[in-house]
Parts: sequence; structure tokens; C-alpha cells
Amino acid sequence: MEDIYKIDLIDRKILQELDRNCREPLSMIAKKIKKSKQLVNYRIKKLEQEDYISGYNTVIDFSKLGLMSFRVYIKLKPLTPEKEKEFVDFLKKQEEIWWLMSVENICDIAYATLVKDINEFYEHLDKIAKYNNIIKSKQVVIYSHISQFTKSYISESKTREIFTIGFSQKTEFDEGDLKLLKIISDNARISLVDLASKMGIKPQSVIYRLKKLEERKIIVGYRTNINVEKLGYKNYKIYFNLLNNSKLKELESYCLTNLNIVTMNKTIGGADFEIELQLKNINDLYKILDEIKTKFSSTIKSYEFGVAREEIKMTYFYS
Repeated sequence: MEDIYKIDLIDRKILQELDRNCREPLSMIAKKIKKSKQLVNYRIKKLEQEDYISGYNTVIDFSKLGLMSFRVYIKLKPLTPEKEKEFVDFLKKQEEIWWLMSVENICDIAYATLVKDINEFYEHLDKIAKYNNIIKSKQVVIYSHISQFTKSYISESKTREIFTIGFSQKTEFDEGDLKLLKIISDNARISLVDLASKMGIKPQSVIYRLKKLEERKIIVGYRTNINVEKLGYKNYKIYFNLLNNSKLKELESYCLTNLNIVTMNKTIGGADFEIELQLKNINDLYKILDEIKTKFSSTIKSYEFGVAREEIKMTYFYS
């Protein structure tokens, strides 16, 4: 029988620290979890090898670069697996698509784009028009606010980091900043030496640029892509339409206290409020839904939920 690597509490604590800040030095992680640097390094490599960690992302507030994010929900006609894979592979290669997921229930494919304006988004739609013959329907919404929380449930930590992006004022940046962001967006643990080499500048200059991007909140944080299915969890999305916003702040506060809620979004043109949860089974989802409906019955008009099959792409920037 194949030897399957099972994670323990040490691994969970390491994953938790990497989820908070994957650029944190190994020595600091080791100090926090009270283990040796050598052990932490070994465990991280093992987690990567066993696909508990699939990558490291820099969280970038694209709105501060003057970019908008349109989300597209697509329902497909009945297709062969080969034809659906062809379409998904096509979407994955599009530079402007920063997030791509296959979904069940409400749609088949959901993805998000980064564009400068609505004309650039229309150019994107023109590109996917070649597949209109297999698309049954599509819905387009605009992200207004995206708040993501660290996966505190992994080690049952009560401490949560919040990464918020979207609808901020454009700030100053130059071509060097954009080059750095593109390199580090899906390689957040890249060393300063390697980053400097790719940039063609000195490490001191890289440190200066990173610090300025962090100070201006263009870089919001550094996170780890954790394969939650290997931990026994599934991704669920709930979409709420509200009667009014009178208890929206209370609803947001509730989301902050529930460790299994990892994202909450606001959109224009879609549901009034969206949350993403990572749970062990659908019964856990129904329990949370019942609690939300009980607490906020005077606010919720309707809701629907979907089950994520696979997160195919996540970069926070142009790929």
C-alpha cells in the first residue's frame, strides 16, 4: 500500500504561519512554533512534495493600479469532458484571468478578470466568443470589495489576518513596480537574490521597492495556496440577496468570528453579499446556513450556494 503522508499539529501550525505571511523567514516561523529551523524547512519541503502546498501568492490590490475586476459565471451546454477541458485550458491561458474555478450547482465555470476599463473587458469577451456555441448562459458582475481571511481553522487559532482588496483610489507606481509585481505575484517566496536577478537590479533596490509597495498597500500580503481537500475540506460559496443593508455590518462581524468562512465579497450586478466557506461536509454548511438565517432573517431576501470542484488558477495579477 502507498505510504500517505499525514500531517500533524506541527504541520498545521506551519501551514497557519505560511498562510499569514509566506515570506516570513524560516527562523521566525521556527521561533513562533517553538521548533528548530531545520525541522521547519524539512516540513515545508515535505508539504510541497505531498501537494498540501501548491504555491505562494502575493496579494495585490489591483484597484490601486487602476484596474477593475469583472467576474464571469458560465453555464455550459452538455459537453464531453475533452471539450470542457479544452475550454478550461483556453481560459487558463488568458493573461487577464487571475482566478478560475470549476463549480457545481449555480454554474459550471467561474472566473475573474483584470482590466483597465470596460472596453478592455469587451475585448476579453470577444476572445471567448469563439466558444459561444458551447456556452448556455453567462452572468457578469463587478467585484467591489474582496476580504479574505487566514484559514485559522487549520490549527484552531483564534487569530485571523484580513486581506482586503478592491475599489481603492489609484496610487503612484512605475514600470519597475509592475515588473516586480508580475514576478512575485505567483512566486511570493522567491528570494531577494533571485528577484533582484530577474529584475536586473541590486537586492537593496528590491527591498526598497517591496517596502514602498507594502506601505502603499499595493501589496497587501503574502499567502500560501493550501490544498484544503487534502486536509479533508471542501470549498462552498453562498450568495445572499438582501432586503436591506441594516444588518450588513453585523453579518460581516459574524463572518469574522466563524473560522470556516475564509472570504466575503461585495459585487455590483450580482448577489449583494457572497461568502466562501471551507467545511468537511455539506451538513456543516446547512448548520451555518441555519444559523445565518436565524440571526439575519429580517435582512436576507434569498440565497443560493455552490460547491467548488477545483480551483484552477489564482494569481492576484496578470499571469
